[in-house]
Amino acid sequence: MQYPSKQITPLDPAHNFSFVHISKCAGSTWIRLFKEILKLNICPDMENGPEYTVTYQQKYGCKDADYTLTSLRSPRHHAWSQFTMCKYSTWGKNRTRNNKDLFPRSGDKYEDDEVDFDSWLGHFVLLGNETHNHYECYNPVNFQTRALTSERRYVPNMALAMNRQKDFDFVALVEFVHESQCMLFYRLGNNAPPAAISYLSKSCHCEEEHEEHQKNGTVHVQYHNMGKRSSLRDLPPAILSKVEILTLADSFIYVNALKNFMDEMAWLESDEALGRRVVCDNALKKWELELAYLD
Repeated sequence: MQYPSKQITPLDPAHNFSFVHISKCAGSTWIRLFKEILKLNICPDMENGPEYTVTYQQKYGCKDADYTLTSLRSPRHHAWSQFTMCKYSTWGKNRTRNNKDLFPRSGDKYEDDEVDFDSWLGHFVLLGNETHNHYECYNPVNFQTRALTSERRYVPNMALAMNRQKDFDFVALVEFVHESQCMLFYRLGNNAPPAAISYLSKSCHCEEEHEEHQKNGTVHVQYHNMGKRSSLRDLPPAILSKVEILTLADSFIYVNALKNFMDEMAWLESDEALGRRVVCDNALKKWELELAYLD
């Protein structure tokens, strides 16, 4: 099997790391992990700090980095996360409070979120190529691809985005954050911090006795506890269609990232690396139906 070479090569924990923080893609979680668990030289080093585009970070913000990392997310779930952050978090409420275009907040009930999400998406569908008038909060239009290309256009340069994605030394996926940790910790090698070596040994398995170690060892930063849903595939088709319209480029990028990720995990599970399963049946079952929209 042909494995993606750059994303499986060793990483020296003594070198400088640059993490491209894309909003609502678990960036704060990863930065906390880099700082508190791995003790890496990470740039930027603030969980709520600057979120540079790839170009700016490589040329100016973190130009001394030896490795560049990022985290991507299923576009459908990314859009929902942006919406609930704007609607429910303290930061989001402050951002949207005085906006002349009233942010949709009909209520806090389960069904209210659907109505408001639909209204929020519809606002951006009507904007077309206009990138302003986004309630002073997130603009979900191909958000991740625009972060990769440093462009504000409705349809970013896909060739550039794909090249940028290939150039990363490590790409985590929000849907597989535990498995992403296993890959990173393995690539950091024997010089990785003891906590990483311990997690790799105790948690990166598929046997039941290792599940508790996974729960205890995974860092997660949360900004609000409202609007949480275990599944988005049951949202009304009209709503899901709007998400698809707004995230066509992001979906293309994510599908490619997901394929690469699974190839990388196949390598990690092979006799060339750990020689045991890491992507377990419960994780595959959880996401198989949720990500089926990408087929």
